[in-house]
Amino acid sequence: MYSASVEPEAAIKSVRCITCGYDLVGLTPEMACPECGISVERSIRGDLLRWRDPKYLKRLHTGAVLIQTALSLIVVAFLLQLFAAPLASTNMRGVPIIVPLLAILASIGFTVGVILYPVGWFFLTARDPGRTDDEKGQRSRRLVRLSIVFMLVSTVLAFGIGFTLPLFAMSGAMNEQLASLLLFIAGAAQIVNLLVWVLQYYASMAYLRWLAERIPSERVYKRAKLLLWLGPILLLFFCFVIPPLIAVVLYYNMLSWIRTELNAIRSEQLASAA
Repeated sequence: MYSASVEPEAAIKSVRCITCGYDLVGLTPEMACPECGISVERSIRGDLLRWRDPKYLKRLHTGAVLIQTALSLIVVAFLLQLFAAPLASTNMRGVPIIVPLLAILASIGFTVGVILYPVGWFFLTARDPGRTDDEKGQRSRRLVRLSIVFMLVSTVLAFGIGFTLPLFAMSGAMNEQLASLLLFIAGAAQIVNLLVWVLQYYASMAYLRWLAERIPSERVYKRAKLLLWLGPILLLFFCFVIPPLIAVVLYYNMLSWIRTELNAIRSEQLASAA
């Protein structure tokens, strides 16, 4: 159920500095944080993002931008591949040059997108210095980060084996047992990658619902709740192209809302500081 956090006492179990995370228990609002010197009063205003450290908000905004960029690159790469496939079977003049060029562009776009996506989520799930690790939202935040690490490791492992296997085969240094073992490891890595992606997806939707309460944004909360079950269903029809594109558009649109809200909050902070 959506509910925006308003009262500081209801949102903060242990009062910590919003800038450095120092435990402020025992200090009065008029005092300054012994660690970084920021006013204690700023750290006890509440849990909404408008009261949090500007540097923390900048990380969140950067994360949303990177994820959107990654999704755009991956979708464009996918569409380029779809466009190049029918051209490869035609005899039109100049097509033999265009097809490999489109393939290269698609490969570059997809690779950059795959790299930017986890980087973006690392920014978007940045730790709020003013919160403790046992508070609401921290479990899903940690799950997203942990799953991204596993995804990166399994992806690098699978790509590494796929790249080195032909080289070993051409050099004659590959025997049948070793080749079978490497193929098994690569396949297992891909399965683990898929399972971890599912974990990351559900954890990220839970995290975004928590973040929506802090913005606060009811539409972001409802969209994350919708994508929690609709996203996987649409992705099941991957071969039909349109359903997964719908899922990506809904996902991208939600990130646009988050980015817009964060921009508004950061502008409000700058205006109040001036």
